[in-house]
Amino acid sequence: MPARIRRRWKSKFARFVFAFGTKNLARELAITQDAIYKWVSGSVTPRSSYALIILSLARKRRFRLTIQEIYKHSLTVRAQEIKPETGILPWPKADASSPENGLLKNRFARTSAK
Repeated sequence: MPARIRRRWKSKFARFVFAFGTKNLARELAITQDAIYKWVSGSVTPRSSYALIILSLARKRRFRLTIQEIYKHSLTVRAQEIKPETGILPWPKADASSPENGLLKNRFARTSAK
């Protein structure tokens, strides 16, 4: 596993996800594993309702985890991926099939047409 990806699994939140298992956590939350991997990658954070369930699951396993640690994970991962020479986050790659991609194209088309 590349060092950049290994860093994502070092926070307390990510260690809980790893210990609990992404498959088990996805089943408990009735969501996909992809959603959990997005949380760990730092691209999105869990909804507050999921965060509260995660806290409950952690407590049941006697794992000390706070709501702040859940949300701090995303900020920490993003900060580690800032390009040191520019201080700018890399531009997110839009999936060609995603609705956001169409919005970006439309937005740029409108601004360039003026």
